Amino acid sequence: MRQTWWWIVLAGLCLSQAGCGFVVVRSARWAYDALTADQQAVEAAVAELGRRMTARDPAVTAQMFEAQAIWRPGQQPALAGREAIQDQLRLLASRWVFACNFAPEYTRAQDGVAHQRGALKTQSDPPATMGSFEATWRQQPDGSWRLSELVSPSAPALAAACG
Repeated sequence: MRQTWWWIVLAGLCLSQAGCGFVVVRSARWAYDALTADQQAVEAAVAELGRRMTARDPAVTAQMFEAQAIWRPGQQPALAGREAIQDQLRLLASRWVFACNFAPEYTRAQDGVAHQRGALKTQSDPPATMGSFEATWRQQPDGSWRLSELVSPSAPALAAACG
């Protein structure tokens, strides 16, 4: 009889450990999914920014920026605020250097803030790299992501057009 209880206790211990392992694995998976969901949402937002730039509509593109956003195009002075950014986008659209894709190489999102960097590429076939970009995104109360800062330090064509 004593051996039966020992086996029952051992079996119960093994099952409880397996159950705890399942909970830990599920919790880790949930946390990973939550992190990657934000990263995927930010990557979708930067793709949307590229689509809006391709459509050459400065007012619609400017809506991807927060009201007090900062844009630093190359060595040009920083543009502060959505209105100033929209004016610059209007200038770029008139000079035909507006259509470009953002190709993120790194995205990290945590606690409603995302940092991203990558390459700017022209809308040619094959795409030619124009330079790089760094972006800071903030999650809005409605769950969408908007740019709070965009830096394009090594995009000479873009910087020249902004001047």
